[in-house]
Amino acid sequence: ILEHCPQVFPYYDALLNSKSRGLSELVRLCFGKPLDKSMQTSDWRKRPLKPAQLIYSVLDAQVLVDIALLIEKRTHSLQIPWSWSNFKGYIWTNKAFKKRVEIDI
Repeated sequence: ILEHCPQVFPYYDALLNSKSRGLSELVRLCFGKPLDKSMQTSDWRKRPLKPAQLIYSVLDAQVLVDIALLIEKRTHSLQIPWSWSNFKGYIWTNKAFKKRVEIDI
């Protein structure tokens, strides 16, 4: 649906053509502001985790939910049948977005 329904997810081509294809870029395309990834390379082995690391980890997961809700809202407003329970999505296994692996959500 993301690839074939640009009115639902108009960022597909922009993401493929972008130099940065990570989550931060996807968040920027969807919501107008990139995800702060400054904690990504911090020392996650050291305990206790810093408050900034905890915030980073929560936001990193939360934006995925936000993107899913955005897609769901758009499909609903366009009256496109959609059910997360039977959706088989795709994840990309490399930065070039070439190899796709099917997953059940």
